[in-house]
Amino acid sequence: MIKLGVIGLAAMMIATPVASQIVVPCYDRAGFVDYLKQKYQERRTMAGINHAGWFVEFFANGRSGTWTIIKTSPRGCSRTIESGFAFMLDSPKPFKPRI
Repeated sequence: MIKLGVIGLAAMMIATPVASQIVVPCYDRAGFVDYLKQKYQERRTMAGINHAGWFVEFFANGRSGTWTIIKTSPRGCSRTIESGFAFMLDSPKPFKPRI
């Protein structure tokens, strides 16, 4: 009985996809930005560089409320991080960068 359980567990582990094997689509940044502009009328509202050196951008349409966050690798591969609706812009507070 234990032998069958071990064999069954091993079979499940082989059949289960590993997260590192999931292929995430990669797009040309300029084409991706143009697509967001044409299809959703989204414009970049914020941008920055994350700890891994990826360029992260937030695009939004203030009228329709759609928004998209993309990240672009140092090699130029752009991917969607998240997207949604009901975008709201808060009143900006003065930003004082730490130097």
